[in-house]
Amino acid sequence: MKLLDTVREYARKHPQTVRLCWVNHRMAVCEASEAVKICAVPHVAACIIGAVADDQAMEDLLNRLIDGE
Repeated sequence: MKLLDTVREYARKHPQTVRLCWVNHRMAVCEASEAVKICAVPHVAACIIGAVADDQAMEDLLNRLIDGE
């Protein structure tokens, strides 16, 4: 299973709020499923420093997606 599919499935099964930290020092708060959509776009993900979630697994998956793994 591709990383994007794994992250989508995890977000679907574990709904939660995620904070995305951008390079311009702003922070966006959104649902995990929306964060996956945002982080999956390479030129948008390049502007994100990282994701912060209550669930460490969700945070790790989103950060891997941001890093383009």
